[in-house]
Amino acid sequence: MTGHARAARGGRAIPGRAALALWALCLGAGPVHGAPSNTLVAHPLVVVGGTDAEVQRLAALLDAELERRDVKLAPVGCAAAFLRGRGTPSCGGAEDCLAQLAQACGAARALSVTVYPNRPKMLFTAKVVNADGRLEKVVGSFEVARSKGKSTTEVARTGLQQLLQVGIQLEALDLAPLVPAAPAAPEIPPAPPAVVPGPASPAPPAPEPSRGASGQRVAAYAVGGAGVVLLGLGTVFYFVAKGNESSYQSTLDPYGQRPNTPQAASQQASLRSDGPLVTWTLIGGTALVLTGVILFVTEPAPSAGPSARVSIVAGGGGGAILVSGRF
Repeated sequence: MTGHARAARGGRAIPGRAALALWALCLGAGPVHGAPSNTLVAHPLVVVGGTDAEVQRLAALLDAELERRDVKLAPVGCAAAFLRGRGTPSCGGAEDCLAQLAQACGAARALSVTVYPNRPKMLFTAKVVNADGRLEKVVGSFEVARSKGKSTTEVARTGLQQLLQVGIQLEALDLAPLVPAAPAAPEIPPAPPAVVPGPASPAPPAPEPSRGASGQRVAAYAVGGAGVVLLGLGTVFYFVAKGNESSYQSTLDPYGQRPNTPQAASQQASLRSDGPLVTWTLIGGTALVLTGVILFVTEPAPSAGPSARVSIVAGGGGGAILVSGRF
């Protein structure tokens, strides 16, 4: 990638020997005397594909944008002297070179900006590198559309403003402001709040004695349970009757006539008695289950009256289940 570079601060070029001397002095003696530790040094603007006149115009725009920002800048000409001492017009975006530039100029950070002015959308890239070599900010592709009727210089000015303010957020970095802020007043810790004893919390109410199930609920359980038993018996009777019917069908002749034998007559009589038994057992079980559900759903709210009791009594000849309560 080819490009032209110009010092972003300082309009006069420093002669080669003077630049070498200044750069050697910066490296040998440490940071420039009087430069605050959080100063910013601007690397010469790199313009890719631009003419010498465009390089000068765009570099002047970057100078003006940096001058009006509320940040401290390194001494004029320090960056150009550093690059002349290295024998190169630009760091080429190398982070170690930018870190050395910050150290040589006594700055905390070095800013490098590259412009591509001849693309359909003017493209800007930028880096901020700390003096210790840490990459703090990077903008890889910042494009600005060319408005109809605006010159390249006007588009570049808009792009540099947005790049520094939105992309790099230059003034949000930890840099020294031009006007030092007034020292903050020492904070006085607030006095601890006075502890005022509150009223004693009331004793929790005594738990209500548990009540047993109501008589209606017990009746619902009993009736519903009996219905489930009847449904089970009806199901068993149904499958037995189906087995008897299959056995009876096997005794019929090809014309569906019952043979005149006592066994066939007995099977036919059994089938006639099985039908009503299955039917009424299933109907009765269903009716009892529905009754139990109705009793359970229509149970009134619990009251303070006596609750139902269920007890089992065993005797010598058997046992019994006693259900007592209000129904």
